[in-house]
Amino acid sequence: MRTVPPRGHWWVLTGVLVVFLAALFLATSVLRGAGGPGTVQEQEPDGLVPHSVSGGGPVIDTRGGPPVSLGVRPGTVALTFDDGPDPAWTPQVLRVLREKRVPATFFVVGRHVAEHPELVREQVATGHEVGLHTFTHADLATAPVWQTRLELAASRAVLAGATGENTTLLRPPYSSMPDAVGDRDWHASLRTGALGYLTVLSTHDGLDWDAHAPQDIVDGATPKDGRGAVVLLHDGGGDRSRTVAALGPLIDTLKARGYRFTTLSQAVGLPPQTAPAPTFDRWYGTALIGLIQAAVAVPPSTSSRPAGVPRANRHSPRPVSRSRAYRFLPSTRCSGRAPGTGPPGAGPRRRAHSCRPLDGSSAWNRRSSATSRQPPAASRDQVPGSVRSHATAPVVARSAVSLFPARCTSTGPVLRSAP
Repeated sequence: MRTVPPRGHWWVLTGVLVVFLAALFLATSVLRGAGGPGTVQEQEPDGLVPHSVSGGGPVIDTRGGPPVSLGVRPGTVALTFDDGPDPAWTPQVLRVLREKRVPATFFVVGRHVAEHPELVREQVATGHEVGLHTFTHADLATAPVWQTRLELAASRAVLAGATGENTTLLRPPYSSMPDAVGDRDWHASLRTGALGYLTVLSTHDGLDWDAHAPQDIVDGATPKDGRGAVVLLHDGGGDRSRTVAALGPLIDTLKARGYRFTTLSQAVGLPPQTAPAPTFDRWYGTALIGLIQAAVAVPPSTSSRPAGVPRANRHSPRPVSRSRAYRFLPSTRCSGRAPGTGPPGAGPRRRAHSCRPLDGSSAWNRRSSATSRQPPAASRDQVPGSVRSHATAPVVARSAVSLFPARCTSTGPVLRSAP
């Protein structure tokens, strides 16, 4: 006689499938870089933002009842670091803090926690405080509700898997100071407050994402009026060598002026905002970390073809004459600037990125004369081997950038087939 399994088993199977699909989506987001920097839109403060918020302290509590703005105690400084953990810079920041015996608060990106959980464990083990900075550095002011929930749930899970703790501290990416809060920021704060999170802003921005010298960071992060401060710095998201160089002098300067250093929670008079995570959160977080690490470890492509070179037709390869002419395209280089937050009222700074020819010309592959239409023929023996190996699939790109669309980092002349 055939036995029918209990109906409850189907609910368990459905739950496992949902969890697996969510984890798979997050792993795919990591590989694609979903929600990366450069997608934020500028906004101005609006009438819907309460004056108690725009003119209040750096911590906003919208978890229930009227919104509460919390200020920093006088003579107190809370150093906060965003966008980590980063294996290149976070250990150096921790070393300086350990030498100076100063606590700090780290707002971590979930995908980086999954990739480097040992760094977050070290932060917690050495007495520092940890908050969330979303999972993919997404702009919560423009994100739909479902993405906000997923970003925070995934960040909470990997933090629990890495440290065994949960936190209620959240610093939204691209945020600034209270007087720069706009309508969309305010609605995002209400949504995250309903999920149980405090919104953490800053009072002083070290501008380490745009500083030209360590002293510029020290000047921007030093309070001028003797009041308490929440200082915004970064331990990830780009080259933070100037941040590391400025951190020691900044601490010495503030100590000489009589400031004391605490975590963010202590600076605004709150009890510790971390607590042991439930067993299920730890198990789920550990599994999610393993899945993401496995996804990141898989190379994006096993093909030996250079990026941007079309695949050859294996069934009917097109013969190429030895007299086919080739011409060189000018090399290119890329310049970019890491994203960050600007001064009050200026709105978030967008990523600036451009590619240009090394020779300074304003256009690539531009034919300026009749002779360029008929370049001299080149012998097959004079063609580099890397190009000959793909002779059955001539490059038809119009510019050097299209040969390397993903990175745009070519450092030598690029060879292409002449029409």
